Amino acid sequence: MSSFFVVNKAWRKSAMTRTYKEIINEMNRVYN
Repeated sequence: MSSFFVVNKAWRKSAMTRTYKEIINEMNRVYN
């Protein structure tokens, strides 16, 4: 579960400077 919080924290940080679509694309690469 700790890894989930790390990803969530990184996602929140990325959301400040990157577009939502770019974040989704990156998440898709990580999990697929």
